[in-house]
Amino acid sequence: MVVEVKNLLRFGSRGQAVKDLQNYLKEQGINPGPVDGIFGKMTAKAVKELQAKSGVVVDGIVGSQTRGKIACE
Repeated sequence: MVVEVKNLLRFGSRGQAVKDLQNYLKEQGINPGPVDGIFGKMTAKAVKELQAKSGVVVDGIVGSQTRGKIACE
């Protein structure tokens, strides 16, 4: 799955890019909660888990480093 993220995604973000991220996390075996396009607490926790596994800064924000790891998988 390709996750198209052009801007930062973080707690409170909404929209299709968040849904794509949530679906990607589920594909990776990480539970982001419901795939609803809302970057809430469970999605933030899931992003932090992905970041820890990927060896990037664990901040819960999908920025350039995290996008780079997503694009490689």
